[in-house]
Amino acid sequence: MAAIESSIPKIEFTPDGIIADVNDHFLSAVGYQADEVLGAHHRIFCDADYIESRAYREFWKQLRSGQSHKGTFPRVTANGDRIWLDATYFPILDDQGRVSRIMKIASDVTEEHELLMDQQAVFDAINRSMAVIEFLPDGTILQANDNFLNVIGYRAQDVEGRHHRIFCFDAFYEQNPDFWERLGNGEFMTGQFERRRADGSKVWLEASYNPVLDEAGNTLKVVKFASDITAYMEQSLRTQEAASVASSTASETADIARRAGESLNQSLETSTQIDDGVARVRSVVEQLNQKTESIEEMVTTISGVAEQTKMLALNAAVEAARAGEHGRGFGVVAEEVRKLAFNSREASRDISGVINAIVELSSDVENQIDRVGTVATEGRSQMNDAVAIVDDIRSGAQRVLDAVEGINRGQ
Repeated sequence: MAAIESSIPKIEFTPDGIIADVNDHFLSAVGYQADEVLGAHHRIFCDADYIESRAYREFWKQLRSGQSHKGTFPRVTANGDRIWLDATYFPILDDQGRVSRIMKIASDVTEEHELLMDQQAVFDAINRSMAVIEFLPDGTILQANDNFLNVIGYRAQDVEGRHHRIFCFDAFYEQNPDFWERLGNGEFMTGQFERRRADGSKVWLEASYNPVLDEAGNTLKVVKFASDITAYMEQSLRTQEAASVASSTASETADIARRAGESLNQSLETSTQIDDGVARVRSVVEQLNQKTESIEEMVTTISGVAEQTKMLALNAAVEAARAGEHGRGFGVVAEEVRKLAFNSREASRDISGVINAIVELSSDVENQIDRVGTVATEGRSQMNDAVAIVDDIRSGAQRVLDAVEGINRGQ
């Protein structure tokens, strides 16, 4: 008892809770002087709500009946601060076996208890907002909170005592055969994990596996904190698929635009050659018109000569008739000359007809050439516009490719 008095906070009560004795260690813990507590009731160390509670009355009833109590109790100091005492209340019996006194020995664990409460509050907050599951170092499931069970679609009794692999597709352990060995060695792991629900469907978890170590550094258990990111991952996968399609389409578009540009450039070259050909044909037609005009002048001259020859033949025939028998041979010659003149005049008329036809055809050719030239010019203008459009398409496709690369880098 002397050892207790000298080292441990101790206080004694009557069966009714009146303070009968107290040592200096206890007084130091609660901040009172001895004369302030002796004769007072135990309730001076308790919250008002607790004093009025049924639990408090039951507490003293059990002590008076001889039952002891052990635990961590909140108490109030002289200045109103709350402290926590790790204490044992045990009744002391007299010779008749009746409770004569109640002794309490205690230690102030306020700092440790508040730290533990803070840690518990943090864990409770995590437990409310995240999916939490605990494993043995070999992967055997110890327990899981409701959030985890809801995400994975199991009941607690369906998972406790089973192995982590029930949540995994075969590929995971094929790719990570040493997963639990690494965790058992104290290695922390975090990432995005594909897991299997109870119904076989996929679920994505953003999770961390946290080994809990003892003082010697051995892994006692592994606690996993997780959040369901299935919607995000599915959207991400859809984005990647869309980006892939966009990239493929943009690449194909750029290739088509490139080929179209090459074809249009070739068409422009052909159009330019057509323009050159049209210009050359127009020059030839102009030369043909000039030659035709020269031929018309020559035909006119021939027609004039034929007319003069005809007149000469007529005059010669008249003179031959006057000469009688002596002019008969000359008359024959005059008749032949007349026929020659007639034939020359008819030939000139035929040539004139042909020339007129050539002139009309030349005019038609010129008109057609003009139309071809106009069409070629318009076609070249349209092809220039098309080349510009194709260049825009190619530039747009390249911008899409650049944007897709940016998206892929951001994933």
